[in-house]
Amino acid sequence: MLDIAHRLIERFGFALQASHHRPTKDDPRYFYCHLLATTRKMEASGLTTKTRVLDGRINGKKEIEWIRAMIADRINAHLAQAGIGKSVEHRPLTKRLEATRGNGIYVQGQEGFEQLLSRYRQEGRLLSVPDGHTAEEAQRERHGPDMDTSVDEASVAQMPIMLSPTGGLSSSRDDEALSANQEDRSGHQDTH
Repeated sequence: MLDIAHRLIERFGFALQASHHRPTKDDPRYFYCHLLATTRKMEASGLTTKTRVLDGRINGKKEIEWIRAMIADRINAHLAQAGIGKSVEHRPLTKRLEATRGNGIYVQGQEGFEQLLSRYRQEGRLLSVPDGHTAEEAQRERHGPDMDTSVDEASVAQMPIMLSPTGGLSSSRDDEALSANQEDRSGHQDTH
């Protein structure tokens, strides 16, 4: 905390109050701190001119990005020094997702699935499918130039979350209709 506070004071020249908080006895995991800075520079004579470098569009965003990067760098240095194999990331989630697009869990899963399909195909273990319904055709259609893969976040947020017929969670309205038509093991109509 003091490492970060000193770097902020050196860069911006303001006065800074650092408050360190220990975790509660009920939950010992979270140490945290608050850093409160003045809006004016601190000199030997006291508070002087406003610290405008953090204001506005000209420098403000660049300085905030510097602060975030510096804090992440200092935290990571202290974690490494303590032998803790963890790190923090200062970039917003949207930027991190853009950087990992193409090498994430989905892509790894897709590659594994394609390898499994290939192996089953070679072993003759795949069921036959009608013409035009192959995995390769689906792959071509999915990556076609006219495919709109965008998601309307408002409609996704309004989808109900419910138990699927298999007992898992589902966000599909179709699962509700499906479960209403299924019969239980005793042969009676499902009533939920």
